[in-house]
Parts: sequence; C-alpha cells; structure tokens
Amino acid sequence: MIKKFIKKIIVIEIIILFAISSFSPVFGLNTKNNPNTIMSTEENNSTLESEIKNIEIEIDFSNPEIVTYKDYIIIRIKETDLNRMDSGRPVIPVNLSIFQLPFGTEIVDIQYQNSTPIIYDISKKLAFGSTPRTDNMINTKQENNIDKSVYENSDPYPSDWVSYHTGGGLSHGIHKTFLILRVYPVRYIPLDNKLHYIEQITVNISYREPTKPIIEENNVYDLLILSPSKYKRNLEPLVTHKNNFGVSTRLITLEEVYEEMYWQGRDKQEEIKYFIKNAIENWGITHVLLVGGLKGQTFTWDLPARYSRVVPPEEQEYAEESFISDLYYADIYDSLGDFSSWDSNDDNIFAVWNGTYKEEMDLYPDVYLGRLPCRTNNEVKIMVDKIINYEKEK
Repeated sequence: MIKKFIKKIIVIEIIILFAISSFSPVFGLNTKNNPNTIMSTEENNSTLESEIKNIEIEIDFSNPEIVTYKDYIIIRIKETDLNRMDSGRPVIPVNLSIFQLPFGTEIVDIQYQNSTPIIYDISKKLAFGSTPRTDNMINTKQENNIDKSVYENSDPYPSDWVSYHTGGGLSHGIHKTFLILRVYPVRYIPLDNKLHYIEQITVNISYREPTKPIIEENNVYDLLILSPSKYKRNLEPLVTHKNNFGVSTRLITLEEVYEEMYWQGRDKQEEIKYFIKNAIENWGITHVLLVGGLKGQTFTWDLPARYSRVVPPEEQEYAEESFISDLYYADIYDSLGDFSSWDSNDDNIFAVWNGTYKEEMDLYPDVYLGRLPCRTNNEVKIMVDKIINYEKEK
C-alpha cells in the first residue's frame, strides 16, 4: 500500500513538473429494469455540481411501405434517414438525430414513450444485410450468410426502439460532444414473421454539461508538424511558408517527442499521441501533419503507424490481420474528454473489433490530420515545393 502511495505521489510530481515546463523548447449500454429507459450512467465527480438539462424530441412516422424484392420483404418509411444494415441481419429503417453538446457533456439518462405498436403479418422474411464476398465465397449462396441467431429467434430485432452512442471531436474547429440518436419505427419478430410498427415516439434526453471547459482556449499554434530529425532541414521552408501565410506552425522532431514523453505512453505511437494531446491543451493546435513513410522496401516506418484490427479477416475481400489507420493519431479524446487509447482492455493489442471483443473506440477526430509518407529527403523536398507552389498560386 505504501509503495502504491509513493508511486502516486511521484506521478503527481511528474505531472506538475511537466505543466511547469510548458515554456521549455518543446511545450512552452447499461440498461435499467424500466423497459423505456435506454441507459442511466453513474455520476461523474467532475460534473457533479452542474444542473441536469433536458432535450425532448417528438417524431411522427408515416405508414410503412412494404415492398417485395425477390424472396424477401423491404420496409420503407418516409421519415427515416438510412437503413441499419448489419451483415446477415434484418435491414431496418432508422431515423437519425445528431446533437452537438459542449465538450465533455455526460448523458445521464435517455427515456422514451411510444404509441401502441401496430402489428403487420408479412409473407416473407425481411431482407438482410449482405456480407462482403471473398474469393472462397464466390460459389456460396447469399442465403448461407443469413444470421440464424436472429432469424431463428422470436426476440424483437432490434432489441429496443431507441439506441444511441456518443463521441468527442471537432465541429468546424470547435471541440464538441456528439450524441447520435437512432430511432427504429419498425421492429421485426423473425420466427413469427411479424412487424411491430409505431406511429409516434417522444424521446427525452437528460444530460449534464461540465462545470468548466475540458480544454482551455489557447492560440499559440495552429499547425503541428511531426517528423524524424533527418527531414527537419527540408521541412523548414514549409514552416516559414505557413507562418507567412498566417498559419502559426511549429515543427517538432520525433526525437524531441520521445525525449519529452518518455514517461507517458506504452510505445512510440502512444507517446506521439500523448504529445499531440498536450499540444492541443497547451498550444491550441487544430491541425497535425505527420511526415514519414516506410523505410525503403521494409515494413518499418520513419514515423510509426498504428495498425487497426477493426475488420475481421473473414469479412475482407483480401484478408489482412491488420491495416494502417492514422485516425488513431487524430482521435485523442472520448465524449467525456478522457484519453481515447484504442485499447480499452489494456492488452496492448489495439483497435480490436470482432465477434469476441470490441474495443471502446471514440473514432471522432479531435484534430485535422494528414501524413506525407515520404521515404527520403528528396521526396520531402518535392512535396514541400509542391505545397508551397500550389498555395502561392491560389
């Protein structure tokens, strides 16, 4: 216990020292029993004092249009925006609402009241979402891809009239918490071949805003360029050009990043991500340019990439265990303003998303980010010259 306490003190001291060093060269769904309740979260201590606010929306739905397509039924409803199309599962129309709330807002509760469902008997199965066809599936009938756990079940699909998720990211350069609300006017009972349809629903959203901004406003720099030191000389004209164009820019080498973040981050990718987080909070940067591609014909990166495992190999046309995603470096925060690690079970395997386990990933970018995947100084010079010439001609 004493050792743990000492460790906590040391970590706190390091954080304080880091804050003081900001002028240094580098940084100067848990469901209640109530069937009409989607979720109720535990109170967040940081937002405990703020009042609970409410949003209420009321939606009326037209009668469903039931269309026969080959051996299946398709449902269309005028007031819906898209279809829920999960692989092998029934295609369901969705009414989508997106709310932008102050960054760090906590969704406390979502409740709804709906009209009495009207029941439709249908003569065929509801159409299902297609599965990506791989080489070994060319001669496989699409019927074989149906999800029997759903179609051979009497439980309603979807499981509720309403679902939602939250995310934290940029909207026109401002950090926001997004609430994405999905309302399903139709639910399917597969074994009985019945549709349950509602004409009206009222949804009440209770939320709590943070008592103080998650990110304090800073306007030191607009653009952060991260690069191996070997490219620094050829990137300096780009920094000068951007500054002259009114885009306040700072170039930091990876060597400086690793030296600054040696105490924070499990690997080089996470050290870079934490550095970007600190640059947002200390400098107010909104744009990040990564410079560095593969080293020659190897699989080693000048500026390391994070590999995602979001799409299982069996669902890919050309199966890969993992693939590159620089969204990792842009997705800094979740909806509450906490660090988005892409490794919610801390097993050091990032961005896993399959039938066994799904990481808690925010996936909303918190900076505008791009990469110049240059492999040599000559390639860096070519790209810098092209950017400068293009922007001067505009």
